[in-house]
Amino acid sequence: LVVGGEAVEPELAKAWSIRYRLFNAYEPTEATVCVSMAPLSGAKQLSIGKPIHNTRLYVLDDKRQLLPYGVPGELYVGGAGLARGYLHNAELSTDKFVTSPFSKGTSEKHYRTGDRVKLLPRGDIEFLGRLDQKVKIRGFRIELGEIEHQLTACSEVPSAVVVVRKKCCKALGECLVASSQMYKAAPEHKAISHSQTLASKPYYPHYQCSTGIMRIGNVSDCRHRI
Repeated sequence: LVVGGEAVEPELAKAWSIRYRLFNAYEPTEATVCVSMAPLSGAKQLSIGKPIHNTRLYVLDDKRQLLPYGVPGELYVGGAGLARGYLHNAELSTDKFVTSPFSKGTSEKHYRTGDRVKLLPRGDIEFLGRLDQKVKIRGFRIELGEIEHQLTACSEVPSAVVVVRKKCCKALGECLVASSQMYKAAPEHKAISHSQTLASKPYYPHYQCSTGIMRIGNVSDCRHRI
């Protein structure tokens, strides 16, 4: 049984590995789905494993220099399965598909995953989280900042913060919750109504709609506000 797309919970891996031969796969779409794999059955430490054939994985710092074992950095992907870029989005392609610092005169590209990882002593890679605000909920990639921008388009909402709440209900598992600063004169139903209006628009995916909205007094402007 191969699991991928989202980080597997240790409890789930332990339960499933009793009945199945379980593997954890790291699967970015930009690299033809799967780039690494690790057996989970009996594993003491969960990882995304080692690169598969014709694939190269690097843990680099912000200057694109290799990092030693145990030092967190960004995961870069290279190899035969790498995509050429994003269709009709040259700016994003230039930002994410960069020239390899190890190409030795060739035009080989690396994909910057935005994932924070570290290299383990045996060569496996451990996933630590994201370097940006991107999250995954039930397989969908979501930029929290995009949802905050849409919410603040409501004239009564000067600022908003969207976070992922784990196990908010049995049916969803994980969901989005928006904390919105609102002008004192604005009724709370205005923000809720605005969120529902976004859900009805054809360009706004249903999985980006907040499950709940909480009114707060103010939103901190510091970097680590949640």
